[in-house]
Amino acid sequence: MFQPVFRAPKLIPRPTARYFVDWIECLLTPTARVRADKVFEHFVNIVAPVGRLKTTPQTPPFHAEGDFVSDHVKRILAGLGAIEQGASLAEIEELIREKAYVLEAHALEETLRSQVAFLSAYALCHDLAKHEAVSFEALPGSRGEAEGFASQLKLATEPMKTRYDKLRRAHQASGSAQTFYEAYGIRVHYPEHAHQSAADEYASTREAVLEALDIPATKSKLFTELIRCHIDVIQAFNKGPDPIKYRAFAAIAERAGLNSAVFLDLLPATIFLDAILGSLVYVNRVYSADLHILLNLFKSEREAMPERHAAREEAVRRGKKNALREALQEAQIDADTVFDLLKTPYGPVRGEVMAKVHDLIRDPDRKANFGEHINELRRRARLAQKFLHDRHLTLD
Repeated sequence: MFQPVFRAPKLIPRPTARYFVDWIECLLTPTARVRADKVFEHFVNIVAPVGRLKTTPQTPPFHAEGDFVSDHVKRILAGLGAIEQGASLAEIEELIREKAYVLEAHALEETLRSQVAFLSAYALCHDLAKHEAVSFEALPGSRGEAEGFASQLKLATEPMKTRYDKLRRAHQASGSAQTFYEAYGIRVHYPEHAHQSAADEYASTREAVLEALDIPATKSKLFTELIRCHIDVIQAFNKGPDPIKYRAFAAIAERAGLNSAVFLDLLPATIFLDAILGSLVYVNRVYSADLHILLNLFKSEREAMPERHAAREEAVRRGKKNALREALQEAQIDADTVFDLLKTPYGPVRGEVMAKVHDLIRDPDRKANFGEHINELRRRARLAQKFLHDRHLTLD
């Protein structure tokens, strides 16, 4: 179910490629945001814990997309919806320039498109426990420390959350979330929230979300394990590639009784949505995205399990062969049709005929000896040439 289907021989770079931050901001249109808001509010009405994300604070440097965790979730839903409707990762400069990993990026895009419901559920549930895990950290000597926020992580009390919110709202009268962060030096953390979000305490919430999105109950364990390990994955590949840790995640899936191949197919999709698409990084007054985490994951997979890349290459070869056959059949210049037209007998001559036909497709105006059928074959060759060009296919 989760194996990517290769509809084209490769992820074709778009002439309109942009850097990720520009790309995602173009996707987050008012229409996309309204649609995401409606989806989110629908689930707020279904499962109360989702609604608590609307009052759970978040801060730069890793979350400059909005003041609350709900902004993070809605950003994921809006971006995922745009990809479902046709936005392509081939428009992202940081990905298409990594030519060695174009098949991994293509597989990721296929997963994002084919698993919208599952990944929407993931967006809604992966941070459920952040509300109860809020911890404030103020930089030493900052205004935040002067306001009573500790320079060391401590689980926030309700009075401290209220104090933070009052400071935030007061500042918003003249500034933004980013300038508030710069002025007060307060960061929000959520220790162990991933494991807590996957705990039994939230089992009924996860099940309700999955059921509302018509996701089979058999996917519940897979869903829970992806939530449980999502911060571990980010931390594992944040510093650089690590094939040992990649194999460790496959082993975790196996020990949980899951299909590790399916688990590994979904891993880059969940990380892309959470750490990249849904998170706007803000450091030194510059916005950016952490695509290096995804690329480190790709590199780790290549070294740890090269057979997965080999399988993608084989799928591309099969896909190209099938697409080529279909294009030639549409142009009525495939082998069977040509042999029938020319009354070509069985034997080596058939290979010689098709070699000349392929030469004609490459250059429909070249000299060729097909007797009375030459004009018809030239017409078909031109049509085939157009099909191949339009579909990014070649005869070689």
